[in-house]
Amino acid sequence: MRIAVIGAGLVAGVLLAGCDAGREQTADVVAQSGEAPETVQLTVGPAVRIGTGTSPLDGDCGKLSDGYTYPDDTETDPRLAISPTDPARIAVAFMRDPVLAISAATSEDGGATWQEAEPPGLSPCTGTSYNSYGDQDLAAGIDDRLYLVAVQGDFTPEGQPLVLGEEYWMNSAVTVSTSADFGRTWSQPVIVSPLGEYQHTTLVATDPARPGIAHVAWHVHRNPSQPEGTESHLDDGAVYMASTLDGGASWSEPETVMAARGGLDLLQFDDGELLAVTLAGEDPATAAMVFSRRSEDGWGEPSPLPLQSNTSAFMHPENEMVLAIDMPVSLGPDGALHQVASSYDPATNRGNVSVVTSRDRGASWSVPATVADVEGPAWNAAIGAAPDGALGVFWYDARDDVAGDGAITTRARFAVSLDGESWTETALSEPFDLAQGPRPHVLLYLGNYFEVQPAGPGAFGVAFAVAPPLSVGAADLHYVNVAYRP
Repeated sequence: MRIAVIGAGLVAGVLLAGCDAGREQTADVVAQSGEAPETVQLTVGPAVRIGTGTSPLDGDCGKLSDGYTYPDDTETDPRLAISPTDPARIAVAFMRDPVLAISAATSEDGGATWQEAEPPGLSPCTGTSYNSYGDQDLAAGIDDRLYLVAVQGDFTPEGQPLVLGEEYWMNSAVTVSTSADFGRTWSQPVIVSPLGEYQHTTLVATDPARPGIAHVAWHVHRNPSQPEGTESHLDDGAVYMASTLDGGASWSEPETVMAARGGLDLLQFDDGELLAVTLAGEDPATAAMVFSRRSEDGWGEPSPLPLQSNTSAFMHPENEMVLAIDMPVSLGPDGALHQVASSYDPATNRGNVSVVTSRDRGASWSVPATVADVEGPAWNAAIGAAPDGALGVFWYDARDDVAGDGAITTRARFAVSLDGESWTETALSEPFDLAQGPRPHVLLYLGNYFEVQPAGPGAFGVAFAVAPPLSVGAADLHYVNVAYRP
């Protein structure tokens, strides 16, 4: 339901595997500062399918599709958590047959093999009766407790196709499920914010120093009118947050973070200060990514991020609309804050991925460093920071696409930098055809908020989606480890 919810909510505003598996490579890089580039040697592990690629859910569990959702044997939106105590333990939460269910998978061997799970209460197939489930996020506490936040509710009218530009309703609740065994079993979902609102773009962050403490943020979008039989309890057009001090058993009352059009990221510094990133602005054509910090005095005034992405919904040169949102920020050692953004210029048909860094929590930023500048669009950028200061960046691009052939030839890409200025790039996937990918709610879509996580010393892990011919259905999920060394 980053499709049903962010897809509808944010798109309305925006619109008004392994080819290198096991191979070491050293790419030519150019230092942004003009100094000699710091070359990195990358070893890309095999692309491993997360699960079987085949859905265990039969018959849509009695729910009515709108003609776009519930594509069989389709997995999108992988949210990644790697154990802070044992990097061999990995968990992924994803949308199954979007937006029919939220499923999970775990690995105990560093991503070599995976076991799937269906958390209770996150699908009409597993104990609830709504028609839309998604917008999930996943995080691991320092005690390895997993927190899975999501929205579930009814996208109305049920069984009717969504038409962009026409009115639609969403009546959704925000829930959190937890796992004490790193995803093998899950609790029943706990309601953080009840039905009555169009709630979406959920985020979760755990306290990096204290077990049992986590924070959840989400956005309340505007419904055309109050859904029948429901009562509003939050104001539209704002991001809210709730916290737990007992491992997810109970949650605080929602507090307002800021007025916004959607939530994008949520982080917590070692000293407990929180940072939220949102899309803000009354005019959808000029909405910008902003951030705000929360200290003991409450949330501060939002400030614009230095990089702005225009690829949340864009027209591909093959005349197809693509929905894709960046995972914009990551925390590194000593509280360094890193931002990534993808952009596309249709006039020149150039895509760009760039990174900036702040070492004073956003008061000042470095000069942008170009990670990739390619022919054709680049999108779905995500950034991760390792304890040694290395940065890993993920994105998709279409540099290999052949104009006018009817396909959208796409590859997943990755780059690593040891200094934040010079970058070494590799491909994570063989080429696939995005035009054959899922189209939940009209637009082509593989997911939003892809994540990059440190996977032990000298390595990053990334989970991402691929389309045919690399997938069983319209999309499968792959996991890849990328090792790096000077």
